Amino acid sequence: MDDILREFLVESHEHLDRMESDLVKLEKDPNDDEALARVFRAVHTIKGTCGFFGMPRLEAVSHAGENVLTRLLGGEMRFGAAVVDVLLRLVDAIRGILAEIERSGAEGEPDVAELTAELELIGAEGAVEPVAPSEPAPEAEAPVAAAPAPSRTVRVDVAVLDTLMNLVGELVLARNEIGEFTETHGETAFAGAAQQLNRITTDLQEAVVQARMEPVGRIWSKFPRVVRDLAGVFRKQVRIEMRGRDTELDRTILEAISDPLTHLLRNSLDHGIESPAVRAAAGKPEEGLLLLSAYQEGGYVVIELRDDGAGIDPGKIKREAIERGVLTAKEVAGLSIQESLDLVFRPGFTTAAEVTSVSGRGVGMDVVKSNIERVGGAVDLESRPGQGTTVRIRLPLTLAIISGMIVRSAGHRFIIPQAHLRELHRLEGTERIETVHDAPVFRLRGRLLPLVYLDAVLGLRASDAPRNGDTVFIAVLETEEQRYGLMVDRILDTQETVVKPLGLPLERIPVYAGATILGDGTVALILDVAGLAERAGISGGATRAEWEEEPEPVPAKPTRRFLLVQGPDDGRVVLPLDLVTRLEEFPLHRIEVAGDRAVVQYRDKILPLIRVTAVLNERRRSMRHPQATDTAAERSVLQVAVHTRGDRSVGLVLERILDIVDVSAELQMPGSRAGVKGTLLVEGRVAEYIDVEHLVRLADPEFFSQAKSDR
Repeated sequence: MDDILREFLVESHEHLDRMESDLVKLEKDPNDDEALARVFRAVHTIKGTCGFFGMPRLEAVSHAGENVLTRLLGGEMRFGAAVVDVLLRLVDAIRGILAEIERSGAEGEPDVAELTAELELIGAEGAVEPVAPSEPAPEAEAPVAAAPAPSRTVRVDVAVLDTLMNLVGELVLARNEIGEFTETHGETAFAGAAQQLNRITTDLQEAVVQARMEPVGRIWSKFPRVVRDLAGVFRKQVRIEMRGRDTELDRTILEAISDPLTHLLRNSLDHGIESPAVRAAAGKPEEGLLLLSAYQEGGYVVIELRDDGAGIDPGKIKREAIERGVLTAKEVAGLSIQESLDLVFRPGFTTAAEVTSVSGRGVGMDVVKSNIERVGGAVDLESRPGQGTTVRIRLPLTLAIISGMIVRSAGHRFIIPQAHLRELHRLEGTERIETVHDAPVFRLRGRLLPLVYLDAVLGLRASDAPRNGDTVFIAVLETEEQRYGLMVDRILDTQETVVKPLGLPLERIPVYAGATILGDGTVALILDVAGLAERAGISGGATRAEWEEEPEPVPAKPTRRFLLVQGPDDGRVVLPLDLVTRLEEFPLHRIEVAGDRAVVQYRDKILPLIRVTAVLNERRRSMRHPQATDTAAERSVLQVAVHTRGDRSVGLVLERILDIVDVSAELQMPGSRAGVKGTLLVEGRVAEYIDVEHLVRLADPEFFSQAKSDR
């Protein structure tokens, strides 16, 4: 009986969610017969099942509601606001009884006698908005439900899904450990089984993650009722439109944002949408609009709540900040418009003139922000006085497993969430690092990028001054507000990362978002990109919006993006980046020989390799026994630019990647040897322009003809 009762409670809540949404819809369109039939079936189902469990009070109030719906279906009554009010009270009453059943296992003694009597009166006499006598009342009998289609779904307890996700996480960790063992020890006989395990684990991981996903429409179903009720309280005319209801999120995240979204909705109705008279005087429609939308953007889901109300006055925000002691007049004077708007997220801040049951206590927006950030999300605010306000929430698809890049700093390994990573740059010591007001910056495509030394901000070394002689990497990261460069010693690898929560006292440190276990069994901390920026006190440089909105300056001559690479005899060579499908690093022990060619197993295929410097030196090495350069020997890896067309690929072995540059593709001198198109000027130095197609043909003579047939 316990299992059957649980099933009844789950189904009843689903019926009530749908019923509530349909009733609000019927108030605007009373002729929607399908919606009315769904409402009737919901109440009819609840009434029939609760009778089986022996719940007389729930059965009585449901039966009374069913009688009212029967008259509506039969055309003896018309829908109107009064009927909707009574039926919505019925929904609330049933919810209350179900909550008591969930708590104690019995319906208790709910106070529904008055509502039951009112419904019985309406059902017997049509006391609310009866049909005019001149209109014939069609004959009523209850609708007959169609035979249900075979079920393609099954309900699974949330705890089972959580357990599955934990087990998949452990499997991913084991997969990573086996993969690292295979790479380190060169067990070629074991490699095939490891690759198969990798594929199966990835597929299983995606399936379990998908099983945890739910459409955002599940928590949105209550919002039409919220808008309707609050619009009545505030004496406003408001309609809500919802787009992207099928956009899916991890159920844990979905549950976490339900209350913040409700609060934002109430704020829009209270502070944003004006009264009909005020809107009419401003030349707006008397009915205000709330637009709730959701869409996927990369590895994130974006939820936007937009209203066409009065907007937020930055001047008023500043005055309130001074009056409430949040900031001084001097501090307020230096704030930009966006910084002024962001003050609404400060604890205790409010612009409400008086305290109401909905707002004005200074508790809300700060909680909204902290709850969203707690699940790895971010929230920002845009507003134009007189035109409206948009609140934008950016949320990760899932919290359990993320794609991360492993980096090394001061001898420790850390994880950077891949979703925040925009690009990578490699520097030799302090090359191209400048200082502005004693703060390090990097000039990236004409803009100043603030720099953060990871080891310094984490307290792993005393000074954050640039270091000489060392090779360092800049990971360009993007937060909700701006971009900055994170300086690390090494870029190690990318892999699927299982997020483990941090315990005390680490969970209170804002620079960490969690931890994971690496393939060798050691623990690595996952970095909080926004927390690092805040800890480092980043200021200056272009904001995120400026990076995206400001167009790149138009060069005097057409440019092309090249990969700048170390060449023979300390020279430099470039190859077009658009001909490089991927950049890979392969351990030396993975290099094999097929005939007279060096090859490597790559994505379940054989990738032929050719060393660029061997061709440029006209020493047509077969790479039967490939030797690493001094730089590569330190890492025991080869850097390879993979060129792909159709289903075929060739790997160009590079000595050392120096940078990615945008320069004019105009040749200064023609090429004087095979494999070189000519010379270019790159950053004041001569660089040889590699003929990629020539090198590819040396490695695979049939490459282009076969790739064409593949296409």
